[in-house]
Amino acid sequence: MDMYKGQVKKWQILDDTTYDRHEVEKMQAAARAPLPDELDMYKEKHSKPMKLPINNTNVSEWRDDARAIDSADFDPKFLEYDREKKRKFYLERYEKPKELAE
Repeated sequence: MDMYKGQVKKWQILDDTTYDRHEVEKMQAAARAPLPDELDMYKEKHSKPMKLPINNTNVSEWRDDARAIDSADFDPKFLEYDREKKRKFYLERYEKPKELAE
């Protein structure tokens, strides 16, 4: 069953197809709205279907994030890359506007 969670791209101020990606990111950062990459990440993360019947096990599989070590594809280098990407995203999203305001 597909759960309705809304359309995350509606949180984006400017359209990707009309405007340059850099302009969209600047506008999103100025409005303190989620960046396009963050919206894409949310869409990918929350678009998985839920198994029926609805019970505690199926809900927890749908709702909770899988742990990296539970997968056979566990790769510490990828986790390090992912952490670095998220750190850069955080700095760009929250720290850059503070620097520009000063």
